[in-house]
Amino acid sequence: MSETKIMRGAVFSYCDTDHPVDLFAGAAAVTCFITEAAVHFSGDKMDLGISEEGTKGLVMILQGVENTINLAIDRL
Repeated sequence: MSETKIMRGAVFSYCDTDHPVDLFAGAAAVTCFITEAAVHFSGDKMDLGISEEGTKGLVMILQGVENTINLAIDRL
């Protein structure tokens, strides 16, 4: 990438290495979890769905996924 980016927030790396493939695998695993859990984010009349605090947490997770993918791209 042509410009230097400041990495803020978490980077998802499950392995001991920070190899780009491992970084992509970590981001894919987190994305898989969010996909599987997303059906529960919007509820019916008895379940109000994701809370405001939960929404903040989801944003933090998504920022971590973005940071992880960007770091892997930078290392390729």
